Amino acid sequence: MAKHDLETGYRYCEIDLTKVDRTARTIPISFSSEWPALQKSTPTVAKLTGLKEGQVFVEVLDHNPENVDLSVINNRGAFLDEHEESRHLGVIEKAEITDEKRGIALVKLGSDDDAVKRFGQMADNIRPHVSAGYRRTKFLGKEKLPNGRDAYRFAWKPTEISSVAVPADPTVGAGMGVARSYQDLPEIDSPVNVETKVSEPTKIMPDITITEPTEAQRKSIADGALTSDRARRKAIHDAAEKIAAKTPTMAEAIRKIATDCDLAGENVGDFSGKALEAFGARKLDHTEAHIGMTQEEVSDYSVTRAIQSCMNSKSGKIEKDCPEFDYNQEAEKRYGKRSSSFWIPTDVSVGKKGDPEKGRRDMQVNIFGQGGAFVPTLLEPTPIELLRNKMVLSTLGIRVMGGLTGNVAIPRQTGAATAYSLSEIAQAAVSNQAIDQITLTPKRVSAVGIYSKQLLIQSAIAIENFMRDDLMTVNALRLDYLGFNGSGAASEPQGIINTPGVGSVTFGAAATYAKLVAFETAINAANSQGGSRAYVTTPTAKGTLKSAAKFLTGGGTNVTNIALWEDNEINGYPAFDTNQILNNQMIFGNFNSLIMAMFGGLDIVVDPYTLADKAEVKITINNFVDIALRHPQEFVVSADAANQ
Repeated sequence: MAKHDLETGYRYCEIDLTKVDRTARTIPISFSSEWPALQKSTPTVAKLTGLKEGQVFVEVLDHNPENVDLSVINNRGAFLDEHEESRHLGVIEKAEITDEKRGIALVKLGSDDDAVKRFGQMADNIRPHVSAGYRRTKFLGKEKLPNGRDAYRFAWKPTEISSVAVPADPTVGAGMGVARSYQDLPEIDSPVNVETKVSEPTKIMPDITITEPTEAQRKSIADGALTSDRARRKAIHDAAEKIAAKTPTMAEAIRKIATDCDLAGENVGDFSGKALEAFGARKLDHTEAHIGMTQEEVSDYSVTRAIQSCMNSKSGKIEKDCPEFDYNQEAEKRYGKRSSSFWIPTDVSVGKKGDPEKGRRDMQVNIFGQGGAFVPTLLEPTPIELLRNKMVLSTLGIRVMGGLTGNVAIPRQTGAATAYSLSEIAQAAVSNQAIDQITLTPKRVSAVGIYSKQLLIQSAIAIENFMRDDLMTVNALRLDYLGFNGSGAASEPQGIINTPGVGSVTFGAAATYAKLVAFETAINAANSQGGSRAYVTTPTAKGTLKSAAKFLTGGGTNVTNIALWEDNEINGYPAFDTNQILNNQMIFGNFNSLIMAMFGGLDIVVDPYTLADKAEVKITINNFVDIALRHPQEFVVSADAANQ
C-alpha cells in the first residue's frame, strides 16, 4: 500500500500502556471510533460527495458491524513500521467493534531485531504514537454534527496498523485523520490553506476497557501463532532444499535467501520470488567451468601428448609425468568427477572468453609457425581439411553454464498476479503468480576416432592441430546442430525448432520484407526485451534473400538497390547462414535466452588395445550437455522454407 494512496486514510490510535504484556509481546490498541476527523477530499471522494478535490471535510467512520470490514486485519493483519509494507513488525491477533462503537485490537510484535526494538520503545512510552490505515468502501451520506457542521459518513475497511514516530499532521495530505471534539473543529467550508495549523488533538474518547484475555485464551493464541510460524518456516526451508538439491552451484545462495526470508517473517511465496530473482541475476558463462589456464597454457596444451601418456600407462589414464596431468587433476576437482582417461578442460575445448573462434580449433596451414606443415615422414598423406557445416551458436550470444555436476533446476515465473478494475465496494478476486522450473539433465554426445599409432607418436605441431580439430570440431558441430534441431527424445536435448511455445511465421510464397519483420513483431508481442537478436537460415535461403529487393507495401512495382539480406543484416539485425538449419527454415530470436548446460568438460577415453593388431588406437570423446530456452516465446521459426 502506498503511503499516500488517494483512497487511503490514516487515523491516530491510542495504546493502553497499562495492559502491555512484555512476555507475550502484545499491545492492546483502540484504533477507531465515530468521533469526527479532518480529511482532505480525494478525486473519488469529491465525485461521490460533491466536495471539491483537495477540500478539507469532516469524516465519520460508521461503526455498525455491516459497514466495517475487518476481514483484512482479522486474517493476521499486518502491524507495520511507518505504514511501509516492507517493514513488517508483527501481526494483529484479533480486532473487533465494541458495543460502544469503538474498534479495538490486540497487536503482537515479532522476535526479530527491529520488532523487539519497536516493542521496547512503545512499551516504555518512548515511541507511543500509533496510526491505523484504512480504505473507504462506501459513501453512506451527509449529516449534521451537534455543532452544526456538515459531516460525511463512510463505510470502511481497516487495512493495517503502524508504529509511527510522528502522528499524522492534521493540516496536510491524506493523513489528516486526527479525531477532534466537535467544538475544536475549525471552519472548513472552503479549501484549506496549507499554512493553517490546527490546535493539538485532544483526547478522542474517555478511558476504554479492553478485555484481558484469560490465560487459556492467551495460551491458545500463542500456540496457534507458534504452529503457524513453524509451518511458514518449514515451507520456506523445504522449498529451498528442493532447489538446492537440484542446483548444487546455487545451494549456498538459495539457503541464505531462505534464512533471510525466515528471519524477516516472510512466507514461501516471498522466498520463491527472491530465489527467482537470484537465478535471473546469476551470470551464466562458460568461464564458470574454466580451471584458470592462461592463453599461453592453452596454446601449449597438447592433446596428442596426453593421448600418448594414456597409451603408455597400464591403467589407460594420463600419467603424472605428462605436462597435461596437472590440468586433468584440476579439471577433476572443478567438475567433481574422475575422467575416463583425461579431461580436456573447457579452457581448451570451449576457448577463452572473447575468443571469436571458441569451440573451434581450425588448422592454419598457411602459417608455418602455427603448424602449417605435417611431418614429411608421416605415413598417411597430408589430409585436406573437410568442408564442414558452419557453427554459429557460439557467436550468437548464447548462455553457457559449465562445470555442472548434479541436475539443475532453474525457477521461472510463468504468470503474474491479476489486477482488476472494480466498482467502489466490489470484492477483488484473489490471484497468484505462477512459477515452474527449467530442468537440465546430462545427455551424452559422443564421437569415436581411430588413429594409427605412428600418427599419434609424431610430435609435430601440425598433428596436434589436426587432433584438436578432429576431436573438438565434431563435438562442437554436434552441439551446434542440437541447439537448433535437437528432438528432446532419444537422449537428445531439445533444440529451438522443437521446443513447445516457440512462435511461427509462414512465408507462403517468396519472402517479403513484411514477412521478415513479422518475425520481430511476434517476439515483441510476447514481451521479449532486447537481448542478442539475430536471423539464422541456410546458405541457399541467403542466396535467395540477397537477390530479392526490399520494398514496402505499395511499392511492389518499384525496383530498389537494397536487398532483403544486405551486409549480413536483415531488418537491422545480424543475419547468419549455416547448413545446420534443416529444410531451409529461418529462425529469429533472442539467442541470449538459449542455455547450454555443460556437465564437466570433454571426457577422453584412450583404448590402445582393441585394435592393437593393426597398430591403431581408438579414441572416444564424451560430452554431457543439455539445452533449454529460458523463454520459448523469444524465438520464432518459419513454418516453411525461406528460399521460395
